[in-house]
Amino acid sequence: LDVKRHEQGRRAFERRPRVGDVRVERLMALPEGSVGRAFGEFLIRYGLDPAALPVREANDDATWLNAHLYETHDLWHVVTGFETDVAGELGLQAFYAAQLTGKLPVALLTVGFLNTFLYAFGDRARRFDAIVRGWTLGKAMKPLAGFDWAQAMERPLAEVKEELGYVPQARALLAA
Repeated sequence: LDVKRHEQGRRAFERRPRVGDVRVERLMALPEGSVGRAFGEFLIRYGLDPAALPVREANDDATWLNAHLYETHDLWHVVTGFETDVAGELGLQAFYAAQLTGKLPVALLTVGFLNTFLYAFGDRARRFDAIVRGWTLGKAMKPLAGFDWAQAMERPLAEVKEELGYVPQARALLAA
């Protein structure tokens, strides 16, 4: 698994951290500006209920990685700034494709291109900009796979983004 190619990933496979308690009420009680509070606000804004997601088993490396990516998907939205619309999801899939070697992000991008061509050609510039931004961010940032989100919930989001190498100028690259 390619996540093991970096130290954080190797440690994560040893410890197999899980996101933990993501009840919206608990997240909203965390300090303003924290990762957890921003996550709670994200969940409320999009009407998402983390309790509706099944808890996936993590008995070995492969099932843990699947569970980890499944549980942290919306946290990746929070850290990268991608919305949950089609453009935002395509941007996040490009981010995944830049950071992981799995085929699923490329398959989803392919479906996204086909959807754009057949049903939303007028939205192509916004979608392509999000894809370029996602790829650029994914290459620029430290790996998000294996990051211990439970330990970061009370930390300031800005601090965590800086630690992960978030590049706000990735937007500026699109304008150049």
